[in-house]
Amino acid sequence: MHVGPGAGEYGAFQPGAGIAMSFDDLKVIEAYEFLRSIAEGVPHGAEVRDAVRCALVLDAVAEAAATGSRVEVPTR
Repeated sequence: MHVGPGAGEYGAFQPGAGIAMSFDDLKVIEAYEFLRSIAEGVPHGAEVRDAVRCALVLDAVAEAAATGSRVEVPTR
């Protein structure tokens, strides 16, 4: 991920634009968003439903690759 000073919390880690972020920097921001979600009682960032949707899309992609045909992504 490349970011710069105007990229919200990400910008606090990078003094200039177009600089790659490290795994550690990203984990600090992820932990901040997680704790903020707990403190405020509202989600910040990805939620479980985002992970479920991602899994459904990946399953459809794998099936499409295996069968060579178009696969509809289920909506749950």
